Amino acid sequence: MQRAVDLDPKFAAAWAALGYSYYDLSRRNGADWATPFRQSVQAVGRPLSVDANLADAYMVVACNKFRFEWDWPGAEQNFQRAIRLNPGLAAAYLSYGDLLSDLGRQVFEQRRRAVLVGIREGRFVGCVGDAEMDQFALATSQPVLDPA
Repeated sequence: MQRAVDLDPKFAAAWAALGYSYYDLSRRNGADWATPFRQSVQAVGRPLSVDANLADAYMVVACNKFRFEWDWPGAEQNFQRAIRLNPGLAAAYLSYGDLLSDLGRQVFEQRRRAVLVGIREGRFVGCVGDAEMDQFALATSQPVLDPA
């Protein structure tokens, strides 16, 4: 992704993907989460200045607000905007479901949508740690995974 944005600084989708990569690294980087988090925030600011309707960028903003800034209303607002802009963004439904779960709110509908979007794209989307959702995903995905 870095090479893509170096070649074309106005490639908004690449900036959003780079921001997500740094966000994901910050979640997996243990004690040194702050550096990739800052890089994610910086990277995701670029696509929004180029394309204010890029759902992927709003999803990354929401993930950062949720996991690192603890700005749950801001995270929810950005997840909802990402989903409104791209109803086919399964990762936004899954992450939004995680936020709702952490807030003690109903998550089934968000996770169900993530599974259905994944099926439409020909992918299996499971919901780690949610046995009821995984049963739904397996049952719903069966025709896609094992066509007759």
